[in-house]
Amino acid sequence: MDDQHLRCREAVTRCYSGLCDCGQPECYALQAAVTVYRFHNPGCNPLAAETIVSHWVAGAVRH
Repeated sequence: MDDQHLRCREAVTRCYSGLCDCGQPECYALQAAVTVYRFHNPGCNPLAAETIVSHWVAGAVRH
């Protein structure tokens, strides 16, 4: 993982957890985190950004 990718991931997870810790609804925290991700990756389409951010903040879904 390169330094820019790592900084982006840290910013996204910090945004998400900070908003959740302040009592904001999870859906608002997720949308804000996606916005941070798209700031760092403006060429990424919205669905892909949401998928990546969801994986970062919630981890892989296990069946």
